[in-house]
Amino acid sequence: MYNPVSTYRIQFHQGFTLKQLAAQKKYFTLLGPGTIYASPLLRAVPGSEHGYDVINPLEMNPETGSLQDFKSLTGEFHKAGIGWLQDIVPNHMAYHPGNAWLMDVLENGNRSPFHAVFDFEPGVPGPGNPLMVPFLGSSREEAIRNGEIRLGWENENFCIRYFDQVYPCNPVTFSSLLNDQAGTKQDKDLVKGILKKYNSDQRKLKEVLDKQHYTLCHWQETEKRINYRRFFTVNDLICLRMEDEEVFQSWHRLVAQLLHKGHISGFRIDHVDGLNDPNGYLQWLRKLSGNNAYIVTEKILEQDEDLPEFWPVQGSTGYDFLAMVNNLLTNVRRTASLKKLFRDVTNIKTPPAELIYQNKKMILTTRMHGEWDNIMAHFDRLGLMDYEKEGVTKEEMKEAIGEFMLACPVYRLYPRRFPIHKQNKKQVREIINSARQRNPGIVPALDILAGVLLSRERKDSESTGKVRAFFTRLMQFTGPLMAKGVEDTSMYQYNSFIAHNEVGDAINAKGISISEFHRQMSARQTGWPLTMNTTSTHDTKRGEDVRARLNVVSELTGEWESNIRRWMQMNQKMKIRVESGLLEPSLSVEYFIYQTLLGTFPFEGKANKEYLDRIDQYLVKALREAKRKVSWRDPDETYENAVCSFVRNMLDPGHEFLQAFLPFQQKVAWRGVVNSLTQLTLKCTCPGVPDIYQGTELWDLTLVDPDNRREVNYGERLRLLKEMQKEHQKGAAEMIRSLSRNPFDGKIKLWLTHSLLNLRKENPDLFEKGAYIPLKVEGKYRRHVLAFARQYEKHWLIVAVPLTTANLSEKQAGEYLSEVDWGTTRIVIPGKGQTSWKNLLTLGSRKFSGSIPVEEIFSDAPVGLMMKE
Repeated sequence: MYNPVSTYRIQFHQGFTLKQLAAQKKYFTLLGPGTIYASPLLRAVPGSEHGYDVINPLEMNPETGSLQDFKSLTGEFHKAGIGWLQDIVPNHMAYHPGNAWLMDVLENGNRSPFHAVFDFEPGVPGPGNPLMVPFLGSSREEAIRNGEIRLGWENENFCIRYFDQVYPCNPVTFSSLLNDQAGTKQDKDLVKGILKKYNSDQRKLKEVLDKQHYTLCHWQETEKRINYRRFFTVNDLICLRMEDEEVFQSWHRLVAQLLHKGHISGFRIDHVDGLNDPNGYLQWLRKLSGNNAYIVTEKILEQDEDLPEFWPVQGSTGYDFLAMVNNLLTNVRRTASLKKLFRDVTNIKTPPAELIYQNKKMILTTRMHGEWDNIMAHFDRLGLMDYEKEGVTKEEMKEAIGEFMLACPVYRLYPRRFPIHKQNKKQVREIINSARQRNPGIVPALDILAGVLLSRERKDSESTGKVRAFFTRLMQFTGPLMAKGVEDTSMYQYNSFIAHNEVGDAINAKGISISEFHRQMSARQTGWPLTMNTTSTHDTKRGEDVRARLNVVSELTGEWESNIRRWMQMNQKMKIRVESGLLEPSLSVEYFIYQTLLGTFPFEGKANKEYLDRIDQYLVKALREAKRKVSWRDPDETYENAVCSFVRNMLDPGHEFLQAFLPFQQKVAWRGVVNSLTQLTLKCTCPGVPDIYQGTELWDLTLVDPDNRREVNYGERLRLLKEMQKEHQKGAAEMIRSLSRNPFDGKIKLWLTHSLLNLRKENPDLFEKGAYIPLKVEGKYRRHVLAFARQYEKHWLIVAVPLTTANLSEKQAGEYLSEVDWGTTRIVIPGKGQTSWKNLLTLGSRKFSGSIPVEEIFSDAPVGLMMKE
């Protein structure tokens, strides 16, 4: 089995190509990642910034590099001891004219050899049921009247043009149009004549449109009806039938070849929950890839949810670890007071669970109503019940199915066999009971649904197969409902403590204790020793160091409350009255703004133009995602500009707010540094494979995309590393002390990243196979230190990190961690007698017997890495 050791995520696009990565080989060789973790590289929509909108899975994306570029690059990196983990997207492709497979279906309908590739509703495209092409900015009739839809000629065939979009006409249209102009001698004149005739006659143009296997329609029509499965609610990403083995084999042909020839070491599977049969897909992929390939899945695990142990993968992409360490850095004893403060300040009393239900219901009824109808139609087609006999209506049954989806507390369930049994049966019953409590008016329909899903009185194979077909289809939509209702709505509305409004975490998170973290890490080593540990990705809502800063607030709740009340009173006069008559921003948005500024404000304490522009862009996105007063569907620039102006006016150097804000912000920033370095150390030494998202080896004060996908200056990072190498050779301890006392330039994080990644490269077995041993901390400040050992054969590594240092009294906590008076706090170490330990950061060696004083560890370095000699 390939062991990645550690990964470094690269976002490829036309602005950063394979050749540009190749030019950074020296940097990555020095930094120390074991594996490059690459964003999708197959041919995508021209200009794609991310690569998840694939149009041809059998070609490399020419905008990022050729197949030869790829082979050359991976070969060079392999020589340097760096492997390659490739992100692939089996759930969907782009709904785009460049997608030749899909265009063939538009041209030839269900006779197309690619018809089985795409996840259409039954009978689509077919007589009276054309495939929707939902990209018009108005109704089809209005677009025709405005001359936006026209008949065209492209690739020796007639086509339908809508601005720069081109869709092929079917063969029948080709023949009928030519026959309509019989008698014209020259081909060019013939085509010109046909185009002129039909583009000047709206009735004739409509006749041509009506003869196609598809129908152009307004993009918002998919909120009411839709006849293909899409990724979440994104019209221009059409999903695939990867449960068809022929589709599976065809789609994976190129990536499988690259794997088998050694260019790729493993796969990251995007959105596995969207697939009809994730279990079956992963079995096929493992068979295709072989036992040595490293495979991880993008899987969002909810609280207390585990990755299916029967999946033939090494784990997930690490959002679960993000949540674990994020909760560890949150003071468990203070989260209740933060929630109370939010309620008091904003007057928002809605509990998080109720808010999530309301938002999921809003998404289901206004954004996914078409999907809801399709699921109900699927239920009826399968003949799973007799309405007259059962005494319920179709509307009641549809509502019951909707309530089941709303009550599902996870993205989806993964039953391995039907009838559903054991743990999955228990989960279905819990979901049904939750739905019954929420909507007692449809209890009879819910009981019938429970009977269908749990196959009461349905033991024959035909009935079981029908239940399987319905349930697997249902599960393909509980995930999108969760993602849109929670991640993309509730996490922008419930602003009590936004450090936890993050992918993989929860808006009602309460933090966890040291003992609980140890329990989770021990289980991780036992079950998933090669799963990924991540703290920042291209999809996270906030950079890892933003969350680390915000967690400091949970230690300083008293100061936070006094400051919040002061700032709100101070900035009341800065609010702007909009057309509705209301002053904006609202109290909840204002509370959100203060947390955002606290987490992202530049270390130097100045808001330059670039920062203000980034905050503007972020706030507009956050307001639209929240879907309160604006949305992507219904933007309002007047309102959005009012909120952005409030922030800009507030941050004007001439306004009193900055003077009041900066002292607290700087205090939080200093302590946030400690949290950040603790987080990084845990990511790289706990069970799992650490992932470094591009650029985050320096401070990551970014926000959601596109802010977290900005250009990375690798040349600067290489220069800094080389300089620190020279300083380290002169005196390791002095260099570490200097970096720790001057952390705002990020060099301390870069050096620690370099040290940890190279430590893993030098000791791969210790981190893959080594035991995770919690260590006892004794003394007055034992709650402020977490320690554990990694042990494999004769090799021992002790890891110690500071926690909640902001909670130490002002007398005890100086600005630098080295100034904290730890007193007699000590870490109990295994073994008897004196043992010699080397500090891997300062390179000093000491002998200890029974315990290590915490003072000895943190006097020179921000974290402890002690290797037994």
